[in-house]
Amino acid sequence: MSGFYALRNNVTVNDLQETAPGSGTFLTVSRKDGDQFVRGYEIDLNWRMTRELSLNGSWGHVYSIYKDFGAANPLAVGRRVNGVSPQNGSLSLRFAPQSAALKGFSANVGVNFIASTPTEAPNTGDTYTTTTTGARILQRTTRQWALRVPSVTLWNAGFRYHLRRSAKFDQTFALNINNALNLDYLKASKQLGDGRSVTLSYTLGFSSLKF
Repeated sequence: MSGFYALRNNVTVNDLQETAPGSGTFLTVSRKDGDQFVRGYEIDLNWRMTRELSLNGSWGHVYSIYKDFGAANPLAVGRRVNGVSPQNGSLSLRFAPQSAALKGFSANVGVNFIASTPTEAPNTGDTYTTTTTGARILQRTTRQWALRVPSVTLWNAGFRYHLRRSAKFDQTFALNINNALNLDYLKASKQLGDGRSVTLSYTLGFSSLKF
């Protein structure tokens, strides 16, 4: 188990700059002086249940918000950082038989979970007016900054066979199936996620080579 507590500085944000001292007219300028606050924890579990079965799991929680998003967007403070999933986890079960007939074979099935994730910048949909003193007053908001993509649960599977012919080289055959249920889902980038993919691979390894 591990935890983290951090403040990210120099985030690009929009500030206000008066065009001339005392003019009461302010322009929006981009500067790297924003802050993000990040805290959370991660847990990893590895359990060898029997000689043939093993279980791996992980869980992460991330609380990431804006502490300073520039003087031009004061209401963005406290809102979630877009593109950062607040929770994610995985669980996988691996079967590696020890019998002589199946020696070198292994199979695994796993599931990954990604929580509902913010997709928009924390000021998206907010409209302000600026007073002659530089104060920002919210006129209206569409609350677009609150939009998220739904959570998603993806299943994967894999099969491997390791064939050792001699002390000098060995061969591995592998079949991997990602998004096995062919689930339609959206990434945090609002793009459609990858559909089911099946990959067959062959690996030839050498323990030593002499030239």
